[in-house]
Amino acid sequence: MKRWLACWAAMMVCGIAGCQSDKMTVLSLDNGQDGARPVRQVVTAPEKGTYYLYSSIDPKTAVYHIDLKKGDEVGFSMSGSRAQGLAKGVLIELSDYSEGASYTWKVEPEKKKE
Repeated sequence: MKRWLACWAAMMVCGIAGCQSDKMTVLSLDNGQDGARPVRQVVTAPEKGTYYLYSSIDPKTAVYHIDLKKGDEVGFSMSGSRAQGLAKGVLIELSDYSEGASYTWKVEPEKKKE
């Protein structure tokens, strides 16, 4: 009975707080670029859903999130010690990049209506 209650409680916490396990990695920006020339990493969104930007400084809390459609652009832009996240024309300043942080875009696909 205790195991069942513990399992049920874990599922409730995961459902309320949101689990990262159901998010798929779309693109990552590893720190360590030499910054000699500007670099732009952009891909098209593989599917409709909510896209979350995570930092290695706090990998459980999203820095930014946005709803995108399949085909919208998402990615990163780096120049010197500065970096920005890109999503559908929005620029997100990644201030911890100069301090060694890496970043990852993840998608939580839109749930199918039944």
